[in-house]
Amino acid sequence: MKLLLLIGGLALHITASAQATSPAAYDPAQQYSVAQLQADFTYLRRALEEAHPALYWYTPKDSLDQAFARTAAALTQPMSEPAYWHLLQTLVARVRCGHTRVQHSAAYRAWFRKQPAPYLPFTVAVRQNCLFIAQNQSTAVELRPGTEVLAIDGHPTTEVLPRLRSLISGDGYGTGFQDKELETGFFDAYYWSFYQAHATYSLLVRDSTGRQQQLV
Repeated sequence: MKLLLLIGGLALHITASAQATSPAAYDPAQQYSVAQLQADFTYLRRALEEAHPALYWYTPKDSLDQAFARTAAALTQPMSEPAYWHLLQTLVARVRCGHTRVQHSAAYRAWFRKQPAPYLPFTVAVRQNCLFIAQNQSTAVELRPGTEVLAIDGHPTTEVLPRLRSLISGDGYGTGFQDKELETGFFDAYYWSFYQAHATYSLLVRDSTGRQQQLV
């Protein structure tokens, strides 16, 4: 596993202690030891503190130090790459720099592209903290563009949107960059970082007349 810490145009490997794995043999459930994770996390923190030109521009040092401490305290048991990435990217997103993020290993990305994932059958638009259908890719005629999505599999979008945004690095305190990334085809991938993927999804939607419907 070799995750990358991207700071502007600089790419740093942050999992040098973990053994490299070929894409053909990649197992996303493979566990990495606490010692490996802690060593890599120490390297990530040092890289950010030494290489980032404006680490505390948006998040004060004491607040970021607390976030580092909480993340370090969470490294108490072995983790898979997806779980470790989730933890690190949540931390790095708190820097609030759109050019700083943690990228999955090349082996993970190659594996993920080959998975027959049950994609959500629509693209989204985010407006004023609400989620709407941008393009309907299903046979459900009720999912017209502009239909508001109120919940997915029982999870209200007032819960879903903040969670997904927390994993996306963006500049400052606005959410425009995060929302644009969700709108340009990455909603599914971020959604699966928090919620289970299914062959079908239950949707609570509201049309332009205000009528709500439960769809599967």
